[in-house]
Amino acid sequence: MAKQRKGSTKGKAELSPEETIIAIRQMMSAAQAHQRASVHCSDNPNAKLPSIDYYYFMVVSFELILLSVEQSLRLLLLIHYSEIRNDTNHNPRVLYGTVLRKSGDKLGIRQEIIRTMNVLGQPECIAPFSEKELKACLKKHDSSYSNFRYFQLDPQARLNEKFEIAPRDVQIIHCFALALIHLNVNEMTRRGIGIASGMSRVPESELTEELSALKERLVSG
Repeated sequence: MAKQRKGSTKGKAELSPEETIIAIRQMMSAAQAHQRASVHCSDNPNAKLPSIDYYYFMVVSFELILLSVEQSLRLLLLIHYSEIRNDTNHNPRVLYGTVLRKSGDKLGIRQEIIRTMNVLGQPECIAPFSEKELKACLKKHDSSYSNFRYFQLDPQARLNEKFEIAPRDVQIIHCFALALIHLNVNEMTRRGIGIASGMSRVPESELTEELSALKERLVSG
C-alpha cells in the first residue's frame, strides 16, 4: 500500500461546503485567540525584570504567536487553495513555503502579506519588512515553537543552544500574525463567510495599540 503523503487528504472524504465553512471559522477563531493571548502575556504588568515572570511570559508569548501564525497559514491554504494540512508539523517556514509555491510569483497573496505587514508597522515607525527578511526569520525559528514549549529542550530532551528572541524577530512575527489574520478575515468577508459568534475583525486602532506596546517594550531595547 502506498504511503499517504504528508499534508495530503488522500483516502479521506473531502469536506462538504458546510464543513469547510465551519473549519474556516474555527481556524480563524484559533488564530485570533492565540494572537491575543500572546499580546496579553507580553503586556502582563507583573512580567518585568527582575521577576522570573519576565522570562516565563516572554517565552510563552512568543510560543503563542508562532502558533497563531501556523493556524493562519493553514487557514490561508484552506481558504485560497482548498488544501487541508493534516500533518502535525509545527514549522511555519514549511507552511509559508507552501504558500509561496502555491502563489507562484510575487503577485497576489504573497505580495499582500508583505504589504499588510508594512502598513501595520508604519504608524509605529517600525522599519519596513521584506519577503527575504520574513523568510530568514521563519527559517531561524523553524523549530522554535516545539523548543519553546519545553523551554529550550529539543525533541530529544537535549538543551538547544539556539534559543533567542531578538526584538526584530518579535516585530516580524507579530506583524506577520496580524497581517495573516487581516487578510484571512478580508477573504472570509469577500466570500460571505461570517466570523464565529463573539469574534470580529480586529479594529485598526486595536492593532496599532498592540504594536505600540510591542515597540515600547522591545524596539527601544
